[in-house]
Amino acid sequence: MTSQPKNSFLYIDTDASVRDLVAKMKPAARIAIDMEADSFYHYYEKVCLIQLTVDGENYILDPLAGANLKPFLKLLAQKPLILHDAGYDLRMLRASFDFSPKEEVFDTMLAAQMLGYEKFGLNAMIEHFFDVKLTKAGQRSDWSQRPLTPSQLQYAVSDTIYLESLARKLYSELKHLKRLAWHHESCRSMIKAAAAEKPPADPEDGWRIKGTSKLSRHQLAFIREISKWRISLAQSSDLPPFKIMSNTQIIALAISSANNADSDIPQEIKLPRNCRGRRLSKLKKAIAKANNTPQAKWPKLRKSASKQRHRWRRQAQSRTKVRP
Repeated sequence: MTSQPKNSFLYIDTDASVRDLVAKMKPAARIAIDMEADSFYHYYEKVCLIQLTVDGENYILDPLAGANLKPFLKLLAQKPLILHDAGYDLRMLRASFDFSPKEEVFDTMLAAQMLGYEKFGLNAMIEHFFDVKLTKAGQRSDWSQRPLTPSQLQYAVSDTIYLESLARKLYSELKHLKRLAWHHESCRSMIKAAAAEKPPADPEDGWRIKGTSKLSRHQLAFIREISKWRISLAQSSDLPPFKIMSNTQIIALAISSANNADSDIPQEIKLPRNCRGRRLSKLKKAIAKANNTPQAKWPKLRKSASKQRHRWRRQAQSRTKVRP
């Protein structure tokens, strides 16, 4: 019977507490880390919390408190790390702090995918291995708001307290199936991708949204202009695009508008409640622009996205598993 790790933590929000944390980190062989961002509430997302488990002790670092994080980030880059879905976290840490790890990263999500787990989310993995159901109550929190509630902090710290034990179990399975080298190379590729300079936005890609692979070029002309309208409004409002208009609404509006000769909003389309006044006026202009776009300038069709994220699971399932 595996003993349950403790869920108490220290809150790090001053220069002195950062220095104490760095002192605790120095002898650690590796560090489990996770973070919370505010992408659900802002267009310009940022890291709002950094959770760590170091030699069985849990910490929540508040990067919005104004403490000097340079000593922490410098040492963190020199430590082997354990993360779940490391690609997203590393991209966010790089965007917010120009952080890039110099040592190995063990991504428990990549490991679970390579081992053929159908459910490889962190909560699912913790329930599978430790028979513990973590709450999802804080999943949609606005992590940029202060103060944070005790339940929010408890939700945040739960993301790292099992990572070390989870990594050991997945490591054992990868070793048994001789997939450690595969995992190691995939983690290195992920680190390189997260550290790469972000290329300039391609005007032929930035407006594209999911669910449009079967639309015609004419319909895509409306998708393009409505999506650009949404992006511009999201930027000026500092809101995530889905809070301006959902992808489903954009697609419905584009299809209906492509079937109408005028530039007014089709009567069957129900717009978001806040789409009125200047917002509505600019949306109508976007639809008018799409209506006046000559066929030669309609967007080109592209192949639907491949199912790469299922590749490891499919390959793993084709082999003998270590689990029953």
